[in-house]
Amino acid sequence: MSLLPRGQAPLPLRPSQEPYEPAHAMLVKAADLNVPGAANYFRGLLGSDSGRLVTSIDPKVVARFCRVDADVLAHASPVFEGVIVSLMGQRFRRRDYAISERRWCPSCLAENGSHRTWWDLTHVTSCPRHGMLLHDACACGAKTRWARSASLVACRCGRWLKDTPAKRPAWIDCGFDSYLIDRFLGHARRPVPWLDELPMFDVIDTVRIVGEFVLDPFQEKGFANTVEGRHQLMAAGFRTITEFPTTIEATLAGIYSTRSQKLQAPHRMHSKEFRVWLTTGDETPMKKTIRRAIRRWTIRHAPGIGGYDVPYGYFALRHAGYLCDYSPDALLVVLRHKRPKAWNQPVGMERIDPETMAWLVRHVGGRIGEEHVAAELDVAYRELTPLRRDGLIDTFVRATGAVYGFFSPDEPDRLVRKLLKLRDGDFATDARTMPMPVAARELNVPVAKLINAIFEGRLRVAGTSKRATGLSRIRIDLDAAAELSLPSW
Repeated sequence: MSLLPRGQAPLPLRPSQEPYEPAHAMLVKAADLNVPGAANYFRGLLGSDSGRLVTSIDPKVVARFCRVDADVLAHASPVFEGVIVSLMGQRFRRRDYAISERRWCPSCLAENGSHRTWWDLTHVTSCPRHGMLLHDACACGAKTRWARSASLVACRCGRWLKDTPAKRPAWIDCGFDSYLIDRFLGHARRPVPWLDELPMFDVIDTVRIVGEFVLDPFQEKGFANTVEGRHQLMAAGFRTITEFPTTIEATLAGIYSTRSQKLQAPHRMHSKEFRVWLTTGDETPMKKTIRRAIRRWTIRHAPGIGGYDVPYGYFALRHAGYLCDYSPDALLVVLRHKRPKAWNQPVGMERIDPETMAWLVRHVGGRIGEEHVAAELDVAYRELTPLRRDGLIDTFVRATGAVYGFFSPDEPDRLVRKLLKLRDGDFATDARTMPMPVAARELNVPVAKLINAIFEGRLRVAGTSKRATGLSRIRIDLDAAAELSLPSW
């Protein structure tokens, strides 16, 4: 059964197809070949509102109409899923994909008259193959928009887009664009450890924020507002990550030599976005290393800077409470009892250094309750009381007159790791072993008693279960545990 509207037949002339051409560009290309200037008519024929060109055309319908491979076309076309766009096996944020504006490389258009799907990403700003910035306007000055594109290769004024003068500024650096396109196409490339492990939407955010820290630390110049500015921003961020820590140290030296008046605590230092990104969200090796590098450089080179005075800004207690979703007064208790060295200023100063802020977000902002701890340990809820009473799991803060009844997200894994280190590799192979929670139920004893027996050397860890979770990963000898005469429930 045809996917096309009733009474509509495929176009007679079949356009060439490249594996990187999206459906909205293929339709304009087919119009160029069959009925020049009829792109808008064809869009309406297939039921598409030209104002919603990218999101409203089904690649399968376009493939049938243009007589091209539907699977190849769908792979190169965006799929919108809420705030995420899936494209050629990569995921981007919706705001990083341009529905209306259109950009191109004149030399690429001259080669085969095809649109590259990555040209629609707002932070791809150059063509690494030809070493030039992408164009978004014809030589006549008219901005190109998909809704007004009557042709893929020509402007409405009659000029060929391939003849638009190339833009090769002296500061051009196509490193980031080359990295992104190589990931799209699966090309062999030099690994970038900090970025290769991230999804593409995090790669773009990371490179942009680091680039802004290097080029515009106080967010005064608005680099992200133009194509040329975005290019410089992404190039600087990518170069900083691949050449770490040289560029960051040079940036710090420049800031201290020219902007020292802005570095007096407790003022905000550098952009708020950089501070929040560096200390909140998912903790990655890159964030941790950058924080340490900035702290180390500052202590060594900046005059009068102490161990907790860092150049990228402090957080007010109220802001810290907002980021951790926790009362500011309760945060004071946490800081005084769990990280006293970090709180070396009077309360009225309300300043928390970024390293401490990252620690708070990790442990307080990511806090978990008793049900979560029981699930992570794979034990019954009633097991938590003896585990807590024997000091095997730690309530995050227990102060005189107040109990903050939550746990750090690292707490369950901390106990399991401690037990795994005690595994006895020479245990008898004929022993009757079973997971610790199962053994505890068989013997009708609390899990805490079995753990204490292991720590005291009266019971050994007989093995591990790789596919299990929590304490079920720990296997013990049931017969040896039964001989200990542990107190039952």
